[in-house]
Amino acid sequence: MKLGLTPPAEQANLRRAVSSAYYALFHLLAWEASALYAAEPGMAARINRTHNHGEMKKASSMIANDKLPKAVQPSGRGYTTPLDLKSVANAFVRLQQARHEADYDLSRTFRKQEALAFVKLARQAFEAWGRVRRTDDARVYLAKVGWCQTLFLVLTCCLRNQKQSLTTDETTDDKKTKSDPR
Repeated sequence: MKLGLTPPAEQANLRRAVSSAYYALFHLLAWEASALYAAEPGMAARINRTHNHGEMKKASSMIANDKLPKAVQPSGRGYTTPLDLKSVANAFVRLQQARHEADYDLSRTFRKQEALAFVKLARQAFEAWGRVRRTDDARVYLAKVGWCQTLFLVLTCCLRNQKQSLTTDETTDDKKTKSDPR
């Protein structure tokens, strides 16, 4: 007797597909945002770990709904966010919501076509990003996506490097003083 329920293993696969679609877009945008602040791959990877899903959703919602703060809009009247960028931001918001449902709402049942639609949405967001990624609008979006966590890490690393530099200089000065009786 079949009750019309999806077997648990199939649901697990569909949930994983939805979650992976979100994380693919999350990692693409997080990496791109990190690359704005660091050319060296090691530093970019460290910065990449600081991105916050909630902050990225907030930034994406602003872009998707044409709510970019006036201070960062280009001068002139009637600014509208480019459609490809809105598409990426909207996909991020939708995929994050779907990922939350897939990962945490076990009462939610996913259909195969629905999971495939989320994977397609992520693919379309990648394609749209490819067309818009080198624009000033995209850089403003990326800066908004990761600005506070990234700024914190960059400043922390700079201060740590400065402190190490000072310590090295002090040690070098101490050695010079001890070896040079003048």
